[in-house]
Amino acid sequence: MGDISTKTVIVCESRLWGESLAYILSHRLGQTVDLASRTEIESTMFPPGTILVDFSAKAETGFDLVASIGARHRNSKIIAVGLSESAPNVLRLAEIGAHGYVPPTSSIEDLVDVVRAAGRGEIRCSSQITFALFLRLQQLAQKGAADTLATSGLTVREVEVTRLLSEDLSNKEIANILCLSVHTVKNHVHSILKKLGASSRVAAKRRLISLPGLGRAIAS
Repeated sequence: MGDISTKTVIVCESRLWGESLAYILSHRLGQTVDLASRTEIESTMFPPGTILVDFSAKAETGFDLVASIGARHRNSKIIAVGLSESAPNVLRLAEIGAHGYVPPTSSIEDLVDVVRAAGRGEIRCSSQITFALFLRLQQLAQKGAADTLATSGLTVREVEVTRLLSEDLSNKEIANILCLSVHTVKNHVHSILKKLGASSRVAAKRRLISLPGLGRAIAS
């Protein structure tokens, strides 16, 4: 049982539902599973482990609770139990700090599998949800690159040169593409280095390459 967290806590309003689930999980996981109210989980420091949050009531309440628990119990794995599986729900759940979810149609075995996976640093989700998560990461990366460029003070022409710099093109190649003289491109590159805080062209390229989604961010 070394692949699961050392402690599991269920947070729910229904004592009957919570005690029943705790009884079943304690046998399936081979460990003690405790029951806690919202007040207890928000006011008491539990040892790092797995915290199951009941979403069977009002979803909005569940999201608020996950965010609150995540802020207080940063070293624990939070799993939403009974969350309706949709891209918006799962994305929101991930953004507020959860580590997994179990749809309302899932079985006890599904829940045990998700708990074990979370203990190993894994997540169980459909291919559609996986795609949505990757798409969201891509969007955030592009926004980060765009924000960096927006705050750098680059001119429209310098942004064009920056995009080509990120593609590892020489000054001559950039000049040919933009129909500029090599001298003009050199001036733009010098200005870009200064605004990006890079000491050399190589350093600037590294800085640009480190910005995920730079090409799309500039193109947009």
